[in-house]
Amino acid sequence: MSARGVRGGDMPRSYRCRPAAVAHSVDRFLEENVSDDDARAWLDRTLPGIDGAGEATAALALDAARRRLAGSRQQLLATMVLMGVNRALDCE
Repeated sequence: MSARGVRGGDMPRSYRCRPAAVAHSVDRFLEENVSDDDARAWLDRTLPGIDGAGEATAALALDAARRRLAGSRQQLLATMVLMGVNRALDCE
């Protein structure tokens, strides 16, 4: 089925809602889409020695990791939305 043949009702809700998330601020996107567990996993992969840091340093690192993840995920989502728009326009 072509891009023009896809109706909103045929598309899963999660995909219909994603383009709206691109327009949110990074802070709102962070709150809705990046958990502390996501940030901890990213920190463990990126900075494996952070566990030995003090509590205040670990809290700052966790906040910075969440913000970094949110920004990169939102940017990736925006790129995917633009690619989809370009593809839809090419199909017409």
